[in-house]
Formats: sequence, structure tokens, C-alpha cells
Amino acid sequence: MTNFVEVSIKTNSIEEQEQFIALLEPYFIGFEQQEHHLIAFANANTYDHQGIVALLSQLNCSFTQKELVSTNWNKQWEENFEPVIVDDFCTVRADFHTIPIQTPFEIIITPKMSFGTGHHATTQLVIQLMQTISFERKKVLDFGTGTGILAILASKLGANQILAIDNDKWSIENASENIVRNENRNVQVSDNSLAEFRNESFDIVLANINRHVLLDNMVSLYELLTTGGMLVMSGILISDETILSESARIAGFEIIRVKQFGEWIAVHCTKQ
Repeated sequence: MTNFVEVSIKTNSIEEQEQFIALLEPYFIGFEQQEHHLIAFANANTYDHQGIVALLSQLNCSFTQKELVSTNWNKQWEENFEPVIVDDFCTVRADFHTIPIQTPFEIIITPKMSFGTGHHATTQLVIQLMQTISFERKKVLDFGTGTGILAILASKLGANQILAIDNDKWSIENASENIVRNENRNVQVSDNSLAEFRNESFDIVLANINRHVLLDNMVSLYELLTTGGMLVMSGILISDETILSESARIAGFEIIRVKQFGEWIAVHCTKQ
């Protein structure tokens, strides 16, 4: 049975939590925001205890940590997981929820140890932007799929082929289960790196990941897109808008729209 580490960080505000998530995301596989604490989860086998202690010490944070087994973590999620409704457009709920659905689209997920339950601002921002894009008969890449929510929605919006990739084993397992549960037969899940698909091309790329990965892969994302193709990226703080937008422009993208939710933004680009 897989064990996990839960790190509880005392915070002063939601805005401070958003900044911490941006810094800590490379080290953790899930976050839960509470009123005065940010809870971060990591796989015990890969948890960098010394690195996290050093980083949180630099940030002058007080924190505690404890080890969990996966069943305990899932039970905690089930006790706290609430349905999410985005813009009267899409409902994200767990398989154990029984609620009346009044949105055009519904996504059912099992809330396991993988980032992307629909609650985080970045996921909702991408879903909001997806409303404005035609997915009909398009080929889509979901880069950093997490629970598979965006890939599932792309399928429901009419895309004819979706590739969902992630480098986290738990996310691959969870996304695969969620895709089956939502009966999306045109979604392929892979743990291969972006470089493995350099000979393919996509009409739309969804990349809800983080600033560092986006900056490192901006040129590759441009090259993977067809002419006129679209990139929707998030996992970006407002303070990172300038550097991300400039990197996108240098790669060859035109910025179509920037959408904000709290301290986070999503950027919609097109390949010229």
C-alpha cells in the first residue's frame, strides 16, 4: 500500500496560499486549501524532506507533517469533496454524489491522490476558456492531465482524438479510471514525455501545469500545434503573466485572451 506525506503549512491568507502552491507544486502531487492552513500531499517514496524543510524555512513558515496511507487520504477527500459547478456550463462531481445536474456537461471523478479535482482556480479557468473554443473533430493534447478532467471535457465537447499525458504514476492511474467512468473511448492516457510525440501534431493543447514546465516547453508546445492551433495554459500566478506571455510571443504565439480568477490566470494563445 502506498504511503503519503501530509504537510500542513500555517498561512495568513488565501493569496499567500496561492503563492506557496506556485512555489511548492514541483514537490507535491496535491493541495487542499483551508482557512488558515495549506495542506500539501506528497508520495512518501519521493518526498524530499530536507529540501522542503529548507524551502519552508526560507519562507518563514511554521508547518507540521505526518504520514498517511492512501486509504486514509481518500477517506479525507471523500469527507471534504464537494461538487463544482463552473459557469452553469460544467458540473464536476464525485461518484458518491447524488445531486441534480442542470449544466450541459457533467464530469464524474474519483477524488484520489492526483491534482485536479475541479476546485482549483486554474482548472476552472481552463474550463471557462474551453467554452469559447470549438473542439468539434479536433485532435487535442492534455499536457499534465492530473485527474483527466480537461481531457474528459474535450471529449464531451466533440474532439475526435485526445492524448492525455502525465509523468506521475498515480495521476495516470486515476485519469485512466475517470476516463473509463465517463465513457470517453477516444482518450488515450500516456506517461511518455512531451518529446515522445514530436512527430505528431495537435489542433488544441491544454496545459494546466506550472510556470517552470510551461517555460521549459513553450517552443515544443508551439511546434506540436498545427497552424492556427490553440494553446490554453494555466497554473500561472498573476505575477508570472509578463514572463509567460513574453515567452509565448517569442515562441511564435499570439495572445488571444488572459482570464483571471483570484491570484491565478489562464492564457489563451494561437499559433500563427
